[in-house]
Amino acid sequence: MVGKITTIAQNDDENAERQGRGIMLHVVCWIAFLSLPILFINNSASDTFGIITDLNFWIFAGCYITIFYANANYFLPYVMRRKSYVVYLFCMICLGLYLHSSELSR
Repeated sequence: MVGKITTIAQNDDENAERQGRGIMLHVVCWIAFLSLPILFINNSASDTFGIITDLNFWIFAGCYITIFYANANYFLPYVMRRKSYVVYLFCMICLGLYLHSSELSR
């Protein structure tokens, strides 16, 4: 019995460590992804500060992160469970049309 309790505690520690690594991996990848505009648009130090403080940059980042996690945590598992590929395709087309129309309205 004591051996089982020790094994369960070890599994909990391993799961917590794995979850912590996963969160850190996400943070590092998002920082790397969000630094790409700074790397490609950067002409001087003042441009870097201008990009970081620009509201449109943060709106883009927030939308992209929201779309990524909604897709990864809701849409794809829903599609895989129910095999409703048409619904998923319809949602992605609607999202694309919405983003395209909002870009045209600028």
